[in-house]
Amino acid sequence: MSACAAWLLPWPWLLLLLPFALPPALAAALLLSDGWKIIRAYTLFSLFWLATFFLFRLGAESGAYTACLETLEFGTRLSCLPGAALAPALRLSALELSRIFVWYLSPFSLAWRCGLALAVMLAFLPRCLRVLRGLRVSAALRAPHLSARRRIFLLGLASLRILGAQTWSMAICIAGRDLYRPGPWLWRAVEKKARRGN
Repeated sequence: MSACAAWLLPWPWLLLLLPFALPPALAAALLLSDGWKIIRAYTLFSLFWLATFFLFRLGAESGAYTACLETLEFGTRLSCLPGAALAPALRLSALELSRIFVWYLSPFSLAWRCGLALAVMLAFLPRCLRVLRGLRVSAALRAPHLSARRRIFLLGLASLRILGAQTWSMAICIAGRDLYRPGPWLWRAVEKKARRGN
């Protein structure tokens, strides 16, 4: 909801949203293992798009002052998004986030497949980061004199082999939780299971 508000609210109300959107992003940077890297990457991403937006507005002959104001508004909207995106990651698991996504797409019959794909992606991203971090350390210790091209090739090949070996355990987890069919993705089934557990 806050992500939608960041794009739909008019400019004065957007300034009121900003103080509520920044603390979750800072909390994520402190609490998540790769929080600062996520914030740094998003900052670089935002600066690139702000520069692109500013140049486009200048090219549209709107004037430097108007382009600056529009770029400032666009930057404020972008600044509200990390809090909206990272706050759920502090409280919810990948499966819970995916079930919320399926609930939003519930009018579509294949929404559960999108939810399953999102859950697998969210579960694999931290694994990818851990594997790449470990491989970089290993390459620096065991083969410090490798050329950059050779290092990239070996890191890519090794990470594919390691992550490929982990797909079997991921498939077992999906089958064990019965997530390969639409039933468990429906909110009624989730609520029944929760009541049964209580």
